[in-house]
Amino acid sequence: IPAEDVVKISNCTTDIVNSGLTELKRLFFCENIIDTVKFGISLYCLTYIGSWFNLLTVIILAWTGLFTLPKVYINNQAAIDDAVISVKTVIDGLKTKISALVPVTTAEDKKEE
Repeated sequence: IPAEDVVKISNCTTDIVNSGLTELKRLFFCENIIDTVKFGISLYCLTYIGSWFNLLTVIILAWTGLFTLPKVYINNQAAIDDAVISVKTVIDGLKTKISALVPVTTAEDKKEE
Protein backbone atom coordinates (compact mmCIF):
# COMPACT_ATOMS: atom_id res chain seq x y z
CA ILE A 1 0.00 0.00 0.00
CA PRO A 2 1.47 3.37 -0.94
CA ALA A 3 2.34 5.65 1.95
CA GLU A 4 0.26 8.51 0.55
CA ASP A 5 -2.88 6.34 0.58
CA VAL A 6 -2.24 5.30 4.17
CA VAL A 7 -1.87 8.96 5.20
CA LYS A 8 -5.09 9.93 3.38
CA ILE A 9 -7.04 7.07 4.97
CA SER A 10 -5.68 7.79 8.44
CA ASN A 11 -6.47 11.51 8.12
CA CYS A 12 -10.01 10.73 6.96
CA THR A 13 -10.50 8.20 9.76
CA THR A 14 -9.16 10.64 12.34
CA ASP A 15 -11.56 13.35 11.15
CA ILE A 16 -14.53 10.97 11.36
CA VAL A 17 -13.59 9.74 14.84
CA ASN A 18 -12.97 13.28 16.13
CA SER A 19 -16.28 14.60 14.80
CA GLY A 20 -18.12 11.62 16.28
CA LEU A 21 -16.48 12.08 19.67
CA THR A 22 -17.24 15.80 19.61
CA GLU A 23 -20.90 15.08 18.89
CA LEU A 24 -21.04 12.49 21.70
CA LYS A 25 -19.45 14.97 24.10
CA ARG A 26 -22.05 17.54 23.12
CA LEU A 27 -24.86 15.04 23.71
CA PHE A 28 -23.58 13.72 27.03
CA PHE A 29 -22.75 17.14 28.52
CA CYS A 30 -26.22 18.54 27.69
CA GLU A 31 -25.07 21.46 25.54
CA ASN A 32 -28.47 21.28 23.85
CA ILE A 33 -31.06 19.72 26.14
CA ILE A 34 -33.46 18.80 23.33
CA ASP A 35 -30.79 16.88 21.40
CA THR A 36 -29.70 15.17 24.62
CA VAL A 37 -33.27 14.08 25.38
CA LYS A 38 -33.72 12.78 21.81
CA PHE A 39 -30.45 10.86 22.14
CA GLY A 40 -31.53 9.36 25.47
CA ILE A 41 -34.92 8.35 24.11
CA SER A 42 -33.33 6.73 21.08
CA LEU A 43 -30.94 4.75 23.32
CA TYR A 44 -33.88 3.68 25.47
CA CYS A 45 -35.79 2.50 22.39
CA LEU A 46 -32.74 0.63 21.14
CA THR A 47 -32.55 -1.30 24.42
CA TYR A 48 -36.14 -2.47 23.91
CA ILE A 49 -35.48 -3.43 20.29
CA GLY A 50 -32.37 -5.27 21.43
CA SER A 51 -34.32 -7.17 24.05
CA TRP A 52 -37.01 -8.19 21.57
CA PHE A 53 -34.86 -9.22 18.63
CA ASN A 54 -31.54 -10.81 17.88
CA LEU A 55 -29.16 -8.67 15.80
CA LEU A 56 -29.42 -11.07 12.90
CA THR A 57 -33.21 -10.74 12.97
CA VAL A 58 -32.93 -6.94 12.85
CA ILE A 59 -30.54 -7.19 9.90
CA ILE A 60 -32.92 -9.52 8.03
CA LEU A 61 -35.88 -7.21 8.70
CA ALA A 62 -33.90 -4.18 7.55
CA TRP A 63 -32.78 -5.99 4.39
CA THR A 64 -36.36 -7.02 3.62
CA GLY A 65 -37.66 -3.52 4.31
CA LEU A 66 -34.98 -2.00 2.11
CA PHE A 67 -36.56 -3.61 -0.93
CA THR A 68 -40.19 -3.77 0.17
CA LEU A 69 -40.84 -0.26 1.48
CA PRO A 70 -40.06 1.62 -1.76
CA LYS A 71 -42.64 -0.47 -3.63
CA VAL A 72 -45.21 0.08 -0.88
CA TYR A 73 -44.53 3.82 -1.05
CA ILE A 74 -44.93 3.91 -4.84
CA ASN A 75 -48.25 2.04 -4.63
CA ASN A 76 -49.66 4.23 -1.81
CA GLN A 77 -47.82 7.52 -2.34
CA ALA A 78 -50.78 9.88 -1.86
CA ALA A 79 -51.96 8.33 1.41
CA ILE A 80 -48.44 8.10 2.80
CA ASP A 81 -47.65 11.72 1.89
CA ASP A 82 -50.82 12.90 3.64
CA ALA A 83 -49.95 10.91 6.76
CA VAL A 84 -46.37 12.21 6.79
CA ILE A 85 -47.55 15.82 6.46
CA SER A 86 -49.97 15.43 9.37
CA VAL A 87 -47.29 13.80 11.54
CA LYS A 88 -44.82 16.58 10.66
CA THR A 89 -47.28 19.27 11.73
CA VAL A 90 -47.86 17.53 15.06
CA ILE A 91 -44.12 17.11 15.64
CA ASP A 92 -43.41 20.73 14.72
CA GLY A 93 -46.09 21.85 17.18
CA LEU A 94 -44.54 19.72 19.92
CA LYS A 95 -41.08 21.09 19.15
CA THR A 96 -42.27 24.67 19.43
CA LYS A 97 -44.03 23.93 22.73
CA ILE A 98 -40.97 22.20 24.16
CA SER A 99 -38.65 24.93 22.91
CA ALA A 100 -40.85 27.53 24.59
CA LEU A 101 -40.63 25.64 27.89
CA VAL A 102 -36.91 24.80 27.79
CA PRO A 103 -34.45 27.59 27.07
CA VAL A 104 -31.91 26.45 24.52
CA THR A 105 -28.39 27.82 24.97
CA THR A 106 -25.73 27.32 22.39
CA ALA A 107 -21.97 27.40 22.75
CA GLU A 108 -21.94 30.90 21.22
CA ASP A 109 -24.34 32.16 23.89
CA LYS A 110 -22.10 30.75 26.62
CA LYS A 111 -19.05 32.42 25.12
CA GLU A 112 -20.82 35.80 25.09
CA GLU A 113 -21.61 35.50 28.81
